[in-house]
Amino acid sequence: MRFTTELAAALYLLLSGASICANEIHVYSGESIQAAIIGATNDDEIIVHPGTYNESIDFLGKAINVHSSDGSDVTILDGTGIFTSVVTFAGTEGSDSILEGFTITNGNASNGGGMLIAGAGPTIRDCIFRENSAEYGGGVFNSHGTPMIVGCTFEHNAAQYSGGGMYNFAYPGQPGATLTDCYFSENTAENYGGGMRNWDSSPTITDCTFYYNHIRYRGAGVANGGESHPFVMSCLFDANRTDTLFANWDGYGGGLYNAENSSPILVNCIFHTNTVVAMNPWLSRGGAIANMDNASPAIINCTMAGNHANLGDGLFNGDSAVPTLANSILWHDNDEILNENMGGAHISYCDIKNCGGSGPGWDYDLGNDGGGNIEDDPLFVNYAGRDLHLMPDSPCIDAGDNSAVPPGGVITDFEGNSRFVDDPETDDTGNGTPPIVDIGAYEYQIPCPADLTGDDQVNIDDIFAVLGLWGDCPDPCPPYCVGDLTEDCAVNIDDIFAILGQWGPCE
Repeated sequence: MRFTTELAAALYLLLSGASICANEIHVYSGESIQAAIIGATNDDEIIVHPGTYNESIDFLGKAINVHSSDGSDVTILDGTGIFTSVVTFAGTEGSDSILEGFTITNGNASNGGGMLIAGAGPTIRDCIFRENSAEYGGGVFNSHGTPMIVGCTFEHNAAQYSGGGMYNFAYPGQPGATLTDCYFSENTAENYGGGMRNWDSSPTITDCTFYYNHIRYRGAGVANGGESHPFVMSCLFDANRTDTLFANWDGYGGGLYNAENSSPILVNCIFHTNTVVAMNPWLSRGGAIANMDNASPAIINCTMAGNHANLGDGLFNGDSAVPTLANSILWHDNDEILNENMGGAHISYCDIKNCGGSGPGWDYDLGNDGGGNIEDDPLFVNYAGRDLHLMPDSPCIDAGDNSAVPPGGVITDFEGNSRFVDDPETDDTGNGTPPIVDIGAYEYQIPCPADLTGDDQVNIDDIFAVLGLWGDCPDPCPPYCVGDLTEDCAVNIDDIFAILGQWGPCE
């Protein structure tokens, strides 16, 4: 008797114990997820119930949705004793190949202990990569892939060489991974990228946290090399640590390391208490960021505070690395920027401790003065308590350069609040048509936005103010114009309704 492919798959599922209902395949503890994948066809949904599944799975190029019924805390893919990647996408998988709601742990492989992605573009949601190990990419190794990774945690993964949490590898110009709302914590590696290593790769990284990752050499949080050009927005680099083991090792980049012509764009990012420690203190470079070998990152509306290295608490630039800084705060108690071997920086509309301010007092050892720079205390709400919001009297309010904010979509700050807010109590000292962007990752949010006249009352005077501003906002919009309370690029009847909704004394 000759079996068809479909009959063979059905028999395989029957023998494996998985149960089928229409296009849903349910897998229970003690059954095989891989058997369900083999028997599935495109568009099928595999629902995995709580349990620990000691197996590795391969999507086999199929457009299927494999998700847990009760979340990652109780649904475990355990690679103990298997010695290969726990999850593999190595075919034609696209965004409709979905893995959601698993803890992926105890994987061990050469590349990608937890997950290997080779030329595929799957969607990974709400997964935890924990305690996986590999030579490269302890949690995930992504080779030429375009995965979309959302809401995932990478913790306690280790790489023998590089990319403790994740390693992205591609060719220059190739699209890369997209990571949103992910958390990288306590991942380790020896050479590059405790949290993440990018080589010739340009991922998009948004709303992610890199916390307490560790490296022996360069880039405890993230290390970019080989012409990597990631776009990094609204990310937190906190308490990452580069700690060299031997006296002749030089440590670079507590938060971020860029080299080999890499040119990441960083917008609305915070670098806080990242450190570089070396047995020889003169080999400790770039507490927040170290740039080498012709790297040219753009650092826009970022806040760097409390970072430490012996050479450059904020930035170290060497070997012709030339970053561009705009609308950013660098604040600690040592030299914030240090340049060596033709390294330098183009700096404008920044608040940098002891920089001398733009003009005749400028310290040219920091880099080129592009104007608008200040050296005043930014007046964080609670520096010691890690609250880096701006106080009402901060000199950074309305003091940035609107033209430096990347056009086409960057309309919010680190927290997702409006990026262009006019404070009527503050004189505009920045550049552009009001509202003027603030310096730093947080935009100061006025407590009573409908009080356009600044008299601590929302009343008839504010309606008259709206009438005086009536019409479309100037092009381009955003940035939104004064009086556009509803942020629709026009001052109109909707803004009068907004005033009526906030009527009365400001609180």
